[in-house]
Amino acid sequence: MTHRYISEMSYKKQKDKPQYNREKLWLIKDLIPQGEVVILFGDKGVGKTFVTLDIALQIATGSQELGHTKRGIVTYIPLEGKNGYFQRVEAALHHKYPEDGGENLLIDFWEDSWIWSRGQDLSLKHKDIPYDDWYSDDGEAINELRKPSAYRDWRRYGDYLTWADNFTHVLIIDIFSKAIPSADIMNWEAMNNVLNNLEKVIEGAKESRLEEGVDEENFDEHLTIIIVAHAGKDSRAGVLGSSILEANLQTVLEVKKGKGKTRSLNVKKAKSFLEGKKFPFTLRDSNINGHETHWVDWGKEVNPVEDAILDRTANEPIEKKQLALELRDQFKDQYATDKSFTTVFNRACKKLMETSFFCPVSYEEGILAKRNMETTGDE
Repeated sequence: MTHRYISEMSYKKQKDKPQYNREKLWLIKDLIPQGEVVILFGDKGVGKTFVTLDIALQIATGSQELGHTKRGIVTYIPLEGKNGYFQRVEAALHHKYPEDGGENLLIDFWEDSWIWSRGQDLSLKHKDIPYDDWYSDDGEAINELRKPSAYRDWRRYGDYLTWADNFTHVLIIDIFSKAIPSADIMNWEAMNNVLNNLEKVIEGAKESRLEEGVDEENFDEHLTIIIVAHAGKDSRAGVLGSSILEANLQTVLEVKKGKGKTRSLNVKKAKSFLEGKKFPFTLRDSNINGHETHWVDWGKEVNPVEDAILDRTANEPIEKKQLALELRDQFKDQYATDKSFTTVFNRACKKLMETSFFCPVSYEEGILAKRNMETTGDE
C-alpha cells in the first residue's frame, strides 16, 4: 500500500484548527456580523441615515433592541446631509438613550488636514507603502506625506482606525457614492476594486490589533464596515451600481416604505435565519433646539393583540396554546366567539414571526419567546 505525504492544506490537517471551527461573530446577533462589509440601501428620503445612525447608537450604547448587541466604538463618516447631523444624534439620544452622552460615537467629516481625512477616495487602487515612508525617524506619523489623490495603503487606514482614541468596531460610510468620486459605480471592475480596498481596511485593523500581542486563537475584535447606498431607479433591482456590490457581500439590508408612516428594515441577504425577515419601524418627529428632525421607533406599529403577545413573552417563554387561553380571557369582550379570536391570535403570531420578533426554533416548537430578550453579561 502506498503512503502519501499529508499536505498541511489537507482536510485531515486543517479540520481541527481553531480558526476554522469558531462560531460566526456578531455585533448584533444574526444581523450585523463582525469583520465583514455590510451594505444598507434604500430609496432617497426613505430614512436610510436615521436607521443607520440608530444601529450605530445601539452598538455604541449596547442597546438590545434588534437582538443581542456587543457594545463597541463606532466611527461614522457623514458625507451628505451634514447640516443638522448633530441634531439627529441629539434626537436619538434624547428619546432613546438619555443616560448616554454619545462617547462611543466618533464623527469624522473627512474635512480636516489629516492625510486620511482629506480628499478621500475609496476607489483608488491599493498600494503598499513602506513603513519608512509613513513614519519619521522618531516614530511620528508624517502628516504631509504626499498629495491625498496620489494613492492609498488601505491597510494603513485600518491601522489608523485602531489608534483613533480606541479600537473602532464599526466604520460607517454614508453615503457610499460620495466616497468613490473617481469611480464608475456601474463598472464591475471598479466596484470590485472598492470592495477589495474595504477588505484591506478590515485586514489592517486586525493586523494592528494582533501586533499588540492579542492571542489570535481568542481574538474577537474585528472591524465591521457598513456602507450606506442609494437604490437604483427601480428599487426592485437592488443597490444602485454594479450587481457585484450585492453578489460579493454576505449581508445586504434594505430600508423600505410601508403604509402611512411605517417603514421596515428588510434583511435581503444574510448568513442567518433572519434572511427574508423584516424589522418594522416608524420615524417619529422631534424638535431639538428648534431643529425639526426624526428618530427611529422600532416595532411599535402593532395592534392590541400583537402588543399583548409581545408584552407577555418579553421576560419568559410560554407555550402558544397557553398564551392563547390567557389572552382569550383578556379580549373576551372584543370577540364574539373563540374561533374568531383564535383566527386573530394565529394571524398575529405569524406576523410577529415574519417581522423577526421570535426565535424560529422556539416558535416552531409551539413556544413563543421574544427574540430580543437574548442577553449575556459581556459588553
